[in-house]
Amino acid sequence: MILIYLLFFLHPYHVSVCDVIVNREANSIQVAQRIFVDDLEIALRKSSKDQAFHLFGDSSHIQKVLSAYVTAHFSLKTNGKEASFVFLGYELEDDVLWCYLEAGLEDPLTSIEITNTLLFSTFRDQQNILHIKNGERKKSFILNTANNSATFQW
Repeated sequence: MILIYLLFFLHPYHVSVCDVIVNREANSIQVAQRIFVDDLEIALRKSSKDQAFHLFGDSSHIQKVLSAYVTAHFSLKTNGKEASFVFLGYELEDDVLWCYLEAGLEDPLTSIEITNTLLFSTFRDQQNILHIKNGERKKSFILNTANNSATFQW
């Protein structure tokens, strides 16, 4: 019985956090995603069909697998049009992995739509928290399997 309580408190829920910042000085939209390493490894093993995959191995292989997964499960639209983004890289920080993406900024920018289905096919209770910031304006959303996208308009 104690083991069940211990497992619950070690990792009681499945959540990621995505920060989207409109950076007018750099003329870009910058994205940083924080994902628990253990959850992400399970999803990447499933998607890559490589049961031995780990995020602590060959960085070029990790970059390739991670980029493919993120590209398949994250999309960005600006002013209603699909925006192409670049997977800049990742870094590990304790039990969290940070993914960095960047897209060009359309001017004038009237709306951003984010679809984020990371880990949804792996964990039914997965929630992806989304924060969007444009200058002083900020908005947050909670995405889940029933509602996997959000739009921020100016």
